[in-house]
Amino acid sequence: MFMGQNPRKSTRSLIPTLVISSGILLFSILLQMISLAGRIDEPQSLFTILGAVQLIAFGVSAIVVLKMVGAIESATAELTGLAEPLPRSTEARDLVGRLLATPSRVANKIDSAAGDLERLKEIDPLTGLGNRWWLQMRAKQEFDRAQREANPISLILVKINGLDDINAQFGHHAGNTALLSVADTLRDFVRPYDLVGRVAADEFSVVLPGAPLSVATEIASRLQSAISSRRLALLDNRSVSASAAVVEPQAKDSWFEQFFELVAKR
Repeated sequence: MFMGQNPRKSTRSLIPTLVISSGILLFSILLQMISLAGRIDEPQSLFTILGAVQLIAFGVSAIVVLKMVGAIESATAELTGLAEPLPRSTEARDLVGRLLATPSRVANKIDSAAGDLERLKEIDPLTGLGNRWWLQMRAKQEFDRAQREANPISLILVKINGLDDINAQFGHHAGNTALLSVADTLRDFVRPYDLVGRVAADEFSVVLPGAPLSVATEIASRLQSAISSRRLALLDNRSVSASAAVVEPQAKDSWFEQFFELVAKR
C-alpha cells in the first residue's frame, strides 16, 4: 500500500479532507439536536437531508481514516525493514567495506615497497648485476658451504682495461656502454648457480662454486676472449679488453675478507 510514495506526505494530504468531513458531520448532528429540543420548527424533509449529509460525511471520514491507517502501516513496514531497502544503504555498506579494507591494502603496498627497496640495495643500478655488498654476502655463504662440504670454490676478478681513457676520449656514455657489454658477456658465461657482481667502478667478480683453480683459469681465459670479441659502435667499432685474475682459497685462509679488501684498495 502506497508503495513508491512518501507516507508522511500521503498522510498530511488527507488531513484537510478529514477535518472538513468531520466538521460537516458535527454540524449536522448539532442541527438535529437543536430541532429535537424544540428550539426551531423544521419540516420532516430537513431531517432526511441531514441524515443523508451525516451518512456521506461519515463515509468520507471512514475512507480518510482507512487511508491514514494504510499510510501508517506502510511507514511502519519501511522502518522495520519489511519494505524494500533504500539504495543508499547498499552504497553505505560498500563504502564501509572499502574503508575497512584500506588499511590492509596500505600495509601490503608498504611491504611491497620495502621489498623493492631491499632488492635495490643489492643491485648495481647501471648493469643490473649484484653490487659489491650483495656479492660479498652471497660469496661468504658459498665459501662457508664449500668449507663444510670440502668442495672447491674459485673466484675470478675481471678488470676493464683503460676505462678512464674511454671516458675521456669517447665520453661517459661510451664508458657505460663498455661496462654493459662486459656485464652481458659475464651473464652469458656463468652457470645458474654462479655469482656475478660489479665490485668496483671498472671491476667485476665471478664466484664459481665447485670449480677448482684449473677450471676457473680456463673460464677466465674464455671470458677475456669473449669480451674482446665484441665491437662497440660508440668506440668507433673498437672492442674492449679486460684483465682477469683467478683466486682459489685454502681451507684455513681468510681469503674472502682479504680479497675484497684488496679490491677496495685498487
